[in-house]
Amino acid sequence: MATTYPSAILCRDKSIVVNLEHIKAIITTDSVLVVNHEEDSTTKFIAELKQRLAHPGLAGSKSFASMGDLQRAAAAAAPPMMLAGNGAPGVMPGNITGLSAMLPFELRALEVCLDEVASEFDMLTTELEASAYPALDALATKVTSPHLECVRRIKNRLVRLTTRVQTVREVVEKFLDDDEDMHDLNLTANLERERERQALDLDLPLGGAEAGPYAASAADSSSQQDP
Repeated sequence: MATTYPSAILCRDKSIVVNLEHIKAIITTDSVLVVNHEEDSTTKFIAELKQRLAHPGLAGSKSFASMGDLQRAAAAAAPPMMLAGNGAPGVMPGNITGLSAMLPFELRALEVCLDEVASEFDMLTTELEASAYPALDALATKVTSPHLECVRRIKNRLVRLTTRVQTVREVVEKFLDDDEDMHDLNLTANLERERERQALDLDLPLGGAEAGPYAASAADSSSQQDP
């Protein structure tokens, strides 16, 4: 997943492929493979990922609460037993931390990926604001070539950041707007359904085998009554 690849979250049968900003990972039901783990930009993400997965109830950054809609939609795709599990009585739908703790592993890992990207955007926005307000104040006080050049550079930074944010937003909204895509993200539920289907398929030949003796007995009885 090179940086030239478009931003995306891709669902596969047994994995979720994430390529968002500096986050490039493959998520399964019990593990996360970070492709570019040696890069400095992912060091903080990996540490956060380990901590949050080890402690499911741990809240993320201040941008964490803004992901409540995604969490609630993803949790709705989980099977009822999973939502009611872990002995967590009294957890209300609005309790983001409690809801996160009840999500399956892959959705908690995806949540950390999205939260990391949101935190990065939040930090860049704060830095941009810190540069923009003084530059605009200086330009309002006196219009000079250096002041105009400074504002121009800040505007270019703002345009680039807005484009990056919009790209990630479109990727996330694609799943929020499609219930089937949201269900596909829940690999654990999909795996359970597949196991149930396989179990049902295995039961079919057993039923036929059980019917065999009765059929044989009927045939024997019929042959015995024949003169």
